[in-house]
Amino acid sequence: MTKLEKLTQEAAEIIGLHMCVRPEAILSRQRGGWEVSDARFILYAVLAFHGYSYPEIGRVIGNRDRTSVLHGINQINERRLLGNSERRLKGALIKVSEHYNLEHLWDTE
Repeated sequence: MTKLEKLTQEAAEIIGLHMCVRPEAILSRQRGGWEVSDARFILYAVLAFHGYSYPEIGRVIGNRDRTSVLHGINQINERRLLGNSERRLKGALIKVSEHYNLEHLWDTE
């Protein structure tokens, strides 16, 4: 298992726990519901913060295109900045930020 794969699995488990979504669903090629999409968007942002390219992230998460990763990161940033993220998403952002020491990235207040 590569370093990227290990980080992806670990982050999917943490995000899944806080968003009540199975890690397998987050990493799946299938679309899933809005909660799966939101969880996947958070995972994209965590991996991008760790320096992985959008194509690398897309390949490890359901073999997605780099533009899907970019869209997900933009969605998280847009919701956070506009303040219209629901409580579950906001809570997951906070918990994942704390776990990966990303508080400066996602100030959700």
